[in-house]
Amino acid sequence: MRIYLTFLCIVSALVLVSTEAFCASYNFIQQQCRELAQKNPPEIEIIYNYGELKYNTDLYQVDLAQIDAVLNHKNRGDLTGLTDLDPVIEMDGAVLKYKVMDGDRICVYPQKLTVKVKYSPTVYILTTLPKDSCKYKMAVRHGQAHAELGYMMLNLLVKALRNKLPEIAKYTTVNVINSTDGEQTLFLMNETYQRQIYQLWEVFNNALKERQLILDSDEVFAREAGMCL
Repeated sequence: MRIYLTFLCIVSALVLVSTEAFCASYNFIQQQCRELAQKNPPEIEIIYNYGELKYNTDLYQVDLAQIDAVLNHKNRGDLTGLTDLDPVIEMDGAVLKYKVMDGDRICVYPQKLTVKVKYSPTVYILTTLPKDSCKYKMAVRHGQAHAELGYMMLNLLVKALRNKLPEIAKYTTVNVINSTDGEQTLFLMNETYQRQIYQLWEVFNNALKERQLILDSDEVFAREAGMCL
């Protein structure tokens, strides 16, 4: 019995030493991987396009009301015009860099991040408005004000992405994996990037909506209507 207990203690000690050595080895490789990623920052590509401002003069009040309900969750029945910027953001899958660190363990870090942002602005104007009328011209001007606001917010978003993406790449995801785990790691890393980029997108999109609603306030509409009396 004494011999058995002595053997068990020796085995337990060896397992403990082995576990500690493995953790120390993994932490060392993880640190090497992080340093490697920081020395080789990814290429950041932001593709953006505001799009050509279009005008649609074929809609009636019921059509404008339906678009208004979708865009602004409102039910205004007396609209003479409406603007849809149609903002879209997409992220291509991150291009990852792989480097063998130790045996079958690989350091994975981003080599390139690509984000695409685009607007496709359309100004809708009530079809029954005569094109030479004050109300028609006011509706066009109002729509153009929305478009100019969208253009300004797009430029601010692009600047924010240029500042934020390197930080996201630097601090978010550096992984040491087994060679057989590459596909799952790629999926998880891209999911992490997308989540953080969409969080930034939500901040700017909500700010854009708030400013659009200010342009569409009752006070603004009343002032514009008074200019066409």
